[in-house]
Amino acid sequence: MNLLVFIVLAASPTPQAAIVDAEAEARIDRFASRWERAKAVTYTLKKSERLRSGRVIREELDVKLRKPKTLYVAQMKPQRGQEAIYDPGRDVEQLIAHPGHFPDFTINLDVLGSYATKDQHHPVLHIGFGYTIGIMQRLLYQAKERPCGERIEFVGTETVGGMALERVRIRGGKAAWKRVRARDDETVFAFAERVGIDPYVIYYNNRSIDDFTDELDAGATYRVPPYYAPQIDLWFDPQTGMLRAMEARDYEQRLYERFDYLDMNLEPDLTDRDFDPDNPEYDF
Repeated sequence: MNLLVFIVLAASPTPQAAIVDAEAEARIDRFASRWERAKAVTYTLKKSERLRSGRVIREELDVKLRKPKTLYVAQMKPQRGQEAIYDPGRDVEQLIAHPGHFPDFTINLDVLGSYATKDQHHPVLHIGFGYTIGIMQRLLYQAKERPCGERIEFVGTETVGGMALERVRIRGGKAAWKRVRARDDETVFAFAERVGIDPYVIYYNNRSIDDFTDELDAGATYRVPPYYAPQIDLWFDPQTGMLRAMEARDYEQRLYERFDYLDMNLEPDLTDRDFDPDNPEYDF
């Protein structure tokens, strides 16, 4: 063997086999298929998110969603009253919102701006299940096509919130972190889309970025982790196939985020009135 070829081969990382449990994959595929057939959904979202500062934000939201992405969201906890509507048919770049406390006035917000994303891992555009399914499918693809010791396994059935749910655990492997150079006029969101990682994950793992909605320094390099999270647990409803809870750990094994989807209705009777700020049941 040519000495140079031998050196290159010896220096290259050896792929490590990944474990992709057929039962786990079947549950993810069933979830994706069920969501694809749905036209609308309502649910209560109970969520916890660790901010980069270490502060944990806990909220409870009532969500109405009509595909492809028309949304009404009302905060129930910690403070009832805040409401927001996103209707891309009205304006694809802005949502209508009011804080629900004094001074309570209705304003239009940039959907990716600092006010609309303050203390949130995800912009309103990520609400629903399409974005989550995309994360799962990328992890499945990575484990199959570029294996580095990932494990995607069916854990079993357990009781969560009084429901018998089926648990799938996704563990990252030994894939390497990267450093990627930012382009001119590239925001965190645009950079994240280009490298295929969630924008808050980029912000969370790069202390040099001052704000989640910042424009990056052209030519500077930023750390890109190989996975959305090194460990993700998913709980599926065996009756409907839908995701009912999701929990992710960060690279220090701390709780990064948890979402519980409660009181889910996959066949709600939603009309245009549900997404109209003039609806008398709302306080816009």
